[in-house]
Formats: sequence, C-alpha cells, structure tokens
Amino acid sequence: DGFTWLDMNEHGRAVFSCYSLGCIEQSFEMIRSCHCDGIIGFSLGAAVLAACLCHPVFGPELRARLRFVGFFSGFVPADPRMRKWIDASAPVDGLPSFRCLGNSDNIITPDRSEALASCFRGAAMCRHDGGHVVPASVRKEFKAFIAELP
Repeated sequence: DGFTWLDMNEHGRAVFSCYSLGCIEQSFEMIRSCHCDGIIGFSLGAAVLAACLCHPVFGPELRARLRFVGFFSGFVPADPRMRKWIDASAPVDGLPSFRCLGNSDNIITPDRSEALASCFRGAAMCRHDGGHVVPASVRKEFKAFIAELP
C-alpha cells in the first residue's frame, strides 16, 4: 500500500497535500517498519524526511535508529508546521548526512537545497552541474561517504 504527499489542483499542477498529522504519522510508521541503516530522499521526499527527522515526537527516535540520511535536491518545506519543526531542531547533530544538489536545478534551486543543508551539521556535500536529477557521477562520492560511516 502506498500514499502520496501530492495531489493535483484544478489547474493540473501538483500541490502538497500532507497537511494532517496523520500523513506524518503514516510516513513515520512506514519508516519505522523498515529495518535499514539509512534513508535517502529526493526533492519532496527529502523535505518530508527532514520534517520527520525534526518532528518533536517522532524525530528523536528516528535519528537514534539511523546511521545516515541522504538529501538529494532537498529543501525546507514551505508548510509552516514542518518548517517550525526543522527550525526548532536545527542544527541537527550526530546523524551523518549526505547532501547532493544540482547547480542548474531550476525546480529546487541551489539556495533552497543549501538552506536544508545548513540544518544538519557535519554533512558531506556534493554539487553537480546538472539540474533536478541524481546523476550517476555522484555514486563515487556517495560510496565514499558510506565507507566512512562509523
């Protein structure tokens, strides 16, 4: 079973629809049910991951379980509630994070990705010349990041 954080508006544009705590609880429960060392999010997935990591109730447990997180073309959510969670928790310390952004990304501009990156201390940063993509060239840097984890 899956769900989405996006719906289509009357103009055919995708809009963020996860405004109830139930969406965050459902996201957290899905993450909690996984047995993994880390979580990687792209774009909106990275934004929701950051919000879950900073949630006042769920965040501490999630941060304690994980060895790392990866944010690819991530950003601080515009949703005021999620932004408040991130602002209250930042800078997050003790959770290694890998951030990747495209210098030519015109969907999530580099300054938006950098704003999210500044909310997590001691992170590896990878920049590429592409846009809103995860290029194959980042593989080498990501593998090096994983190899250096405690």
